[in-house]
Amino acid sequence: MNIGRKFRAAPNTVLFKSPEAWDSIYRPKANFMRSTFYQIFLRNNQDFSTLTTIEPKAHAEKRRLLSLAFNDRSIKAAGSFIIEHVDRWNELLAVGPEWSEQVDISDRLQHLVFDVLCDLCFGKDFKTKEPDLSNPLKIIPTVITKYMKFNYSVRTMSSATTSMS
Repeated sequence: MNIGRKFRAAPNTVLFKSPEAWDSIYRPKANFMRSTFYQIFLRNNQDFSTLTTIEPKAHAEKRRLLSLAFNDRSIKAAGSFIIEHVDRWNELLAVGPEWSEQVDISDRLQHLVFDVLCDLCFGKDFKTKEPDLSNPLKIIPTVITKYMKFNYSVRTMSSATTSMS
């Protein structure tokens, strides 16, 4: 079935199959209203971020500020840091030719993400992904996750839209 370069999947959903569509829809000055789905991430009615702001003008302003740090040149420059961390993480996962004991991959991913972000933001690898259990910083990714789950519990769509009214 050839659906072409655009396809209406539902009354409020159009899917696009082109890089140009991505740029047109997601560029900072795009005039598209984001779905109310994003409001499920709000903690309260005053807590608007780039993720939860759906009004086009306000969202564009927030995106403009973020685009200073997240442009093609900045992302490409960060590539070497990220590759270095992911390569080391893969080395740590590959323990040998035999099956290893079970591990919680989400826990390992939290440590990888934390190390990458710390290296990019602070210029320092805190090495929480390393097997060294004496590292006092290893607890931080877990604490952050618990905090996020507590403060940003995801609500159902019906409760999110009801609380927005």
